Amino acid sequence: MIKYTITPQESEVLSSKFLKMSHKPVSKDSIEEARQHIVSSLPDLSVMKEELSFGSGMVKFESLPIDSDLPPPPVDGKRPKDKSYYSEHLLCGITSALGMCVFSYQNEKDGALVHEIAPIPSLESSKSSNGRDEFMFHTDGAYLDRESRPHTLSLMCLVNEGNVATDISSLQACLNDLTEQDINILTERLFMHRAPETFNVQSGICQSSVLDKINGFYEIKVATHSTQGITPQADNALKKLISAMYKHKTVSSWKSGDLVVFNNLRTVHGRGEVKGNRWLQRCYGSSFHDNAQVIGL
Repeated sequence: MIKYTITPQESEVLSSKFLKMSHKPVSKDSIEEARQHIVSSLPDLSVMKEELSFGSGMVKFESLPIDSDLPPPPVDGKRPKDKSYYSEHLLCGITSALGMCVFSYQNEKDGALVHEIAPIPSLESSKSSNGRDEFMFHTDGAYLDRESRPHTLSLMCLVNEGNVATDISSLQACLNDLTEQDINILTERLFMHRAPETFNVQSGICQSSVLDKINGFYEIKVATHSTQGITPQADNALKKLISAMYKHKTVSSWKSGDLVVFNNLRTVHGRGEVKGNRWLQRCYGSSFHDNAQVIGL
């Protein structure tokens, strides 16, 4: 993972630029404006783009400025009405500056381009971003086709009282622990995938592979708490892959103002139990869709 710590001087410049955007809802035009602010305020991001696409698949920004007057974390999964759009534009601006277009699903959180990731009291036991229980390694939208899945996820920390980390594991490292036979089995359509609990869809089950080889690189789609092999050999290969995920995981601790972007096709992510108040914001990135596009499933 490449890490970049924002300097006090850069923070001051970003604060000045994004404060002027804090009253604007996120839109196609505002994402482009935010992208331009990031490109003009931070050093060349080409190395981070390379790392995201062809390296470990993860980059981290530390000590970004956040909203000066932050309301309490939401408990209903929705953006607080009295919150500014300051952090939302930083999140989307960095995602866009790294070459991705910010998009969302109409079937998830009513199509919001930025998601509030905080426990919802009535859903605390769910295996999703709405819960508090351990959320095992997964990729987002594993049951969707490649064009529809998020290519990147961007997460920004606003509040993390319990110091709950996010674990990320690079597929590139995991493959070294698997045999050629394991990899071949994982590329076959021998696995059942289910839609995430946060998706409002009628038919959310598909049979597909866990690994695909695209342009010479392996990509992954899996939710280790719900994906199942349909043969003993498939189930065994999946268990070996999951074991490698934990062996090679990178622990990303969170402080307010930290932002992580990772490749959802070449990494998996998860977290432990959430304790105390925790509020992250998330947006999806794609190389297929347009900025601010909301797609239906």
